[in-house]
Amino acid sequence: MKNLKFSVIIPTCHRNELLAECLEKLSKQDYSLDQIEIIVTDDGKVSTAKPMLDSYFPFVKWTKGAGSGPAANRNNGARIAKGQWLIFTDDDCQPDPCWIEEYEKAVESNPGTKVFEGRTYPDKSKMAFNEVAPINETGGHMPSCNFMISRELYWDLGGFDENFKFYFEDMDFSYRIKSLGFSTLFLPKAAVCHPWRKVDAISFWKNRKFYKESYWKFIIKDEELFRSHNSLFFLKQFTKDLVFDTFKNLFRYRAKGLIYNLSHRMIHLELFFRTLLNSTPYKDLKKGLLLE
Repeated sequence: MKNLKFSVIIPTCHRNELLAECLEKLSKQDYSLDQIEIIVTDDGKVSTAKPMLDSYFPFVKWTKGAGSGPAANRNNGARIAKGQWLIFTDDDCQPDPCWIEEYEKAVESNPGTKVFEGRTYPDKSKMAFNEVAPINETGGHMPSCNFMISRELYWDLGGFDENFKFYFEDMDFSYRIKSLGFSTLFLPKAAVCHPWRKVDAISFWKNRKFYKESYWKFIIKDEELFRSHNSLFFLKQFTKDLVFDTFKNLFRYRAKGLIYNLSHRMIHLELFFRTLLNSTPYKDLKKGLLLE
């Protein structure tokens, strides 16, 4: 398509049922689907989404993912995108009918802005500690499940950092945008619903090292970020979360998902000790990161 304005990029991996719900919502947009392209980039190894898309959503472009995590999967979709603007959402999100239309209005009204973030809201009240969703009600967070960026700027930034295999790729991307002086505009009407998803608490406890290492990798990429995330920062975060989340909601959630919650608290405590006991100069930490 010549002069295509929008490319919607949806990474997926073995979640065909959720993906189908997402695409069903997209098919009912107030915006003509003839004027956009929808790309599903699929990291599935055994059972891919392609047969489902061919049968029920033939207007969607399917591509095989890189198989190296969500950051690489999003970049994979962006590489084949033809739109001037890249709109990202996730396969477990449900866009509002006016989602793309609101992004178009924003582009026309704000010609100097290159990055927009939409509202992400849950489907109901939270009922357990291990119900998770990247909620963004007021802006400033820019989770990867609902934002738009000019394709040119996206690649000027190098896309998502593919060294983040599990977590923090969106926090890193958002931080790079802000640190380079690019402002983002929050659009409350460009909204998607992200239903709460239950995380298996035992599995997260066993694999929390991946979250911790991703967090560490994130903060040592930038010296200013590293200096601000010192031992005092993590101690304050641990204490704040313990008081205003764990203790505050213990009765409300009837301790459901408490192991998951405590796993997160432990990560901040472990990072407190790691930063407190760290004696390696920042330049050597950064050099080690670059050599990975």
